Amino acid sequence: GRPAPASARPHYRGFLHGLQCTLREEGPRGLYRGLGPSLWLVSHGAFQFAAYESIKSYLVVHPDTQITVAQSLLASTAAKIFAATVTYPLQLVRTRMQQRNVDPTQYGSFLRGVRTVWTAGGIAGFYRGL
Repeated sequence: GRPAPASARPHYRGFLHGLQCTLREEGPRGLYRGLGPSLWLVSHGAFQFAAYESIKSYLVVHPDTQITVAQSLLASTAAKIFAATVTYPLQLVRTRMQQRNVDPTQYGSFLRGVRTVWTAGGIAGFYRGL
């Protein structure tokens, strides 16, 4: 039959219990749900690095001078905010795909998840909780 609602199931008691429950309830494929967006999230560091370098070059007027601590703090903070803003939609969809007892018609694939979030809330739906 159908699995019990998430509220009726006990929490995982540890890693092995979580692994056993996932394999029993979803099969081996359940271990890899959300892997696609996770692989794309590797880009977070690339966005952050590129933004940092661009902002740093804007802040340092003369190429022979070093960046100050304040400038470095400003550049790194702005770069982190930029990278988080760009990659947050991926994190949101991945998290929803990985939830226990998720509806496969809504979050069975990354594209379905994107469509579900977009339909429910438009662009703002991707940033809910940020």
